[in-house]
Amino acid sequence: MRWARLPRDTSVEKERFFAETTLTEEVLKAHPEVADDLGTDPEVAERLRQEYGTHVLPVRAGGGETEEALWHDRHCTFLRLALRARKRATVGTHAR
Repeated sequence: MRWARLPRDTSVEKERFFAETTLTEEVLKAHPEVADDLGTDPEVAERLRQEYGTHVLPVRAGGGETEEALWHDRHCTFLRLALRARKRATVGTHAR
């Protein structure tokens, strides 16, 4: 229905955006306590906190940066997940 010139429905994207933001912010709040409970090395804990912080930045970006920042964040996430899958496959192969 392009001829009607209706705006694109972005409700699903907005819902996902809100969910990702909320989850990441909760992880950042819990991070110090969990790291302390586990006795995590402070440098390792800080590195992970920064990584989560960079995940939240695209969500907080404003104006025209939002779409580009989200695109970048999604690509980083997909790459990170693909690399984790490769690591799991490697461990599974060598464990047999």
